[in-house]
Amino acid sequence: MAGFYSSEDKELVIPASGEEFTGLQTLTLVHELIHALTDQHFDFGSRMEDLADSQLYDPASGLVGLVEGDAIVSEFVYVNTLDAAARDRLYAEFAALELPELDIPLFMELALYFPYDKGYQYVANRWRDGGWPAVNEMYLDPPGSTEEIYLGAPSPATVVIEMERPAGALSEGYEEIYDYTWGFLDILVMFEQVLGPEVAVDAAVGWGGGRSLVGYGPDRQVVLVWEYAGDTPDEAVELAGLLGDYALAGMDVGTPQPREDGGFVASGGDYVFVAPIPEGLVLVACSDPSVCPSVTAPYLP
Repeated sequence: MAGFYSSEDKELVIPASGEEFTGLQTLTLVHELIHALTDQHFDFGSRMEDLADSQLYDPASGLVGLVEGDAIVSEFVYVNTLDAAARDRLYAEFAALELPELDIPLFMELALYFPYDKGYQYVANRWRDGGWPAVNEMYLDPPGSTEEIYLGAPSPATVVIEMERPAGALSEGYEEIYDYTWGFLDILVMFEQVLGPEVAVDAAVGWGGGRSLVGYGPDRQVVLVWEYAGDTPDEAVELAGLLGDYALAGMDVGTPQPREDGGFVASGGDYVFVAPIPEGLVLVACSDPSVCPSVTAPYLP
């Protein structure tokens, strides 16, 4: 059933078995044709490439949610055009389909399904209100974040707070790998792996903006500097508490020790530091605790 559309090559591929497409293969063809047509008219492929090249991964993931949601809504519309016999054959094919188990880490699975699940709801909301013209307008003003996809529509709460480059500098000998948006989906995936979906939603909802640096050092050591802005100051306070729970459950740091400013520090095999900043809060995490004091220095009084 799987197929794909390549925006770079402007080609789509649908594996076929036999002389004619099955119902599922035809449905896949509908999905991929929608990608081809929308790319032809709205050039989403080059937009995604530009966002990825700029390490703007969260808005890139939001655009993927729009693209995949559009194609899935189109699938449902197509199925509703079939006569009863054709629908019954298609449903029988679905019932007989044996999907392979995904042998991938949970964070990859969560990120993989997000644009299909939440993207469908996002596009369906607009399609129900205004039909295909309304969906087309979404490509002219695509979602600016995965938070907008998750919440189902743009709103004042989904306006992204633009963040400057984090103040924390990577330690000497560390190569900067990423300087990118740390977005709603990143928080959702991060927390769900360790503390489950309910806590993950509590941590992610209220995201206003974020930016992070990731550096790799000797012997595959890693440093993360993540600055976060919430929609309100209370969101940063709540996240600081949840990050303490996350560090205790998911990191080799022992019990976090509270700081007077409302943050905390914890050190063991790993090191983590959380403190308030004017925009919200900062998290610094190091797999080598000896390098973290120099990274956290800009955030200390």
